[in-house]
Amino acid sequence: MATAAFSPDGRFLAVEVSLSSEADDGGQAVQLELVSMASGRLTVVPGTWLSSDALVSFGWPAGSDSLVAELSFTTKVQLTSWRPGAGRLAIALLRPEQSPASLVIGQYSP
Repeated sequence: MATAAFSPDGRFLAVEVSLSSEADDGGQAVQLELVSMASGRLTVVPGTWLSSDALVSFGWPAGSDSLVAELSFTTKVQLTSWRPGAGRLAIALLRPEQSPASLVIGQYSP
């Protein structure tokens, strides 16, 4: 099953690409790739080769030109951000009580 998300301006389509068949533990190797809608060029998002079990979700915050992804590993949860053309991901480690949304849209205060 493929997962994809258009950037807010429609210039890019981020896709989760399977790199292998399903492993014994149920996961498979995947990576995020970006398709330029203008040129059709495919670009690998650096640092996103991982198990499908670790990739929780990804998408584009409204009005943003950065792709964000939530990654969940046995000992940690990370929120990553990547702007098309950048050489590497920006990575934030989430505390157990912290919502990934608070890093993207700011902390909510009632």
